[in-house]
Amino acid sequence: LFDHDLADKPEEIEKLCHDIRMEITRQTGGLTASCGIASNKMLAKICSEKNKPNGQFRLKSTYGAITQFMDELPVRKIPGIGKTGEIILNELGIKTCGDVLNKKVELFVSSTEIAFDFYMRSALGISRTYHVAREDAKSMSVSRTFAAISKREEIEAKIDQLSAMLAEQMRDRGKIARHLAITFKTCKFQVMQKNMTLPKYVGDKADIAKYSKELSLQLIQKDALRLIGIKVSELCDVADFEKRSISNFFSKKSEMIPQQPQNQQQQQQQAQPQQELVREDSRSEQFNQVRISKENSQSVQNEPSPDLIRSSIEVVPKNEQMAVCPICNERFSGLVNNTRINKHIDQCLKRQTAELANEGSNTQIEQRSVPLAAPPRKKSPKRRSLGFEQVRPTKISKRN
Repeated sequence: LFDHDLADKPEEIEKLCHDIRMEITRQTGGLTASCGIASNKMLAKICSEKNKPNGQFRLKSTYGAITQFMDELPVRKIPGIGKTGEIILNELGIKTCGDVLNKKVELFVSSTEIAFDFYMRSALGISRTYHVAREDAKSMSVSRTFAAISKREEIEAKIDQLSAMLAEQMRDRGKIARHLAITFKTCKFQVMQKNMTLPKYVGDKADIAKYSKELSLQLIQKDALRLIGIKVSELCDVADFEKRSISNFFSKKSEMIPQQPQNQQQQQQQAQPQQELVREDSRSEQFNQVRISKENSQSVQNEPSPDLIRSSIEVVPKNEQMAVCPICNERFSGLVNNTRINKHIDQCLKRQTAELANEGSNTQIEQRSVPLAAPPRKKSPKRRSLGFEQVRPTKISKRN
């Protein structure tokens, strides 16, 4: 209203609201609408219920008019206060917004800080005057109530109709979904629901109808249906989904790799044999360290020396690659790479370690099998006789 310079023109505001209600009736074929006019959103919503079903009510934007209107208003009319909140306030003796202001001490003691602030602001008629942008919806749904149906053909026809409506909404918002749920409500107001995670993202009415019919077969209804609803969740933007496609992913990866000039590629090809030689030298040094540590723990025979390792691994051009294993002296010809040589050397080392371990266990068994000589027995010293016989004490038993 401020944008259209109608804030200070109440007659034009009422005329505008009347025209909007008439247009709704004409566009919908007879549906009525009520309207509320006030200084903020909460008061306008309360005023819209004043002259239902086909009327409008305007509350003047003055302090006296607002306080008088709110003092007599039941607390149940405030948006945000439901049945449970109404019962709690009635137990405190609060039935109208005027009672909220009169018993603010009792309300402060029995409520949280946030709840007390909400009750006070609502009783005074204070609310926001701007619209809050809605967050991106996490789900979309469509449902319709109709005359009772029970035949399978009629149910599938309703599912096709609802699927087309839901697909149109998703297309308008540019969404596709991965989760689908269907809801049935019978004439006895029994609600049944089934949901499933789809094998792919869908947004077409044919796919939505297909999976909805599959779910409907799992719902066994004994009574006629009066409502069917279809809901989709796990939404994704169509544009984001296309960006995440595999083809775009690999194309981006190839674009991110910078193309090297030909001179630089030639330099790298020339430096590659030298890098391979350095790698082989480092492997031989590592093998030498392993050999030294084994010699410290136990004597190892026929261990290859570092010079032998360096001399046995030959680095030749790529077209004539050849290498020799430093353990078993086996020669590799043809296409040879470092992975193949390393795997073979590891196998040789494991085999050699196992043989050494077996030899050590055999020597220990042989040493244990040799019988140990029994130590000589010490002779006890003879006692010297003193020239008289030693008399043993007799044992005397007591008798009763």
